[in-house]
Amino acid sequence: MRFSLQLAFDAGSLLGSEAAAITGAVVLDGSALDLSATIGGQADALRLLILEDRAWVGGESDDVRDALPTGARWVELAARDLMASPTYSDPSDLDFLYLLNGATNIEAEGDGRYRFGVDLDRAIAQAPADRRDEVAETVTFDGDAEPEITGEVALDEEGRVRQMSILGVQRPTTEERKAFDLEDDDELRVELHFTADDIDEEVDVEAPDAAEVVDIADAPEIAALLELEGAR
Repeated sequence: MRFSLQLAFDAGSLLGSEAAAITGAVVLDGSALDLSATIGGQADALRLLILEDRAWVGGESDDVRDALPTGARWVELAARDLMASPTYSDPSDLDFLYLLNGATNIEAEGDGRYRFGVDLDRAIAQAPADRRDEVAETVTFDGDAEPEITGEVALDEEGRVRQMSILGVQRPTTEERKAFDLEDDDELRVELHFTADDIDEEVDVEAPDAAEVVDIADAPEIAALLELEGAR
């Protein structure tokens, strides 16, 4: 499928805001993907390609460009090594969809659209045991007050998720307002927006031009960014 995933964090004047987006195409068995990440307003800040057993890493962010050897735009490595990186999150896992297991107070709006609340504890408990940590990290808060998490989803005629939005809002406690000198309207907001298109259509991934590619062994700074050991 082709998909778009947008993430946003806004903590007002206390911690500021951040936003990122990931778009691209993926085969859900992990055998092929073409992803582009927009981070801090920088389009193509990070690019990831996987085609069977090989992977390529590139991008336009300063971190990536400065880590690439002169003249190179891509680094090639084994797909299994990229997937083993602590910095890599497999987009085909779609962990955030497990939040639907915690849906409460569901309201149908017609045309396959629904509004709902989210019981995060229930969503985590009903996720597969090996995915619960990832589901818990989908919407996280550090304050003492219970967050309010709501969502919207649009399903196609086969019941597949085509669009999904999650909004988590946590308001500070009285003690937190005093400790951090917060205003009455200060709050922490976490947003996730997902769209899926071209489901069940072939994903076409092309390897980069060989003239622009270097092996991971010749790009130790990229290996360091990915926290890889023994990549090849």
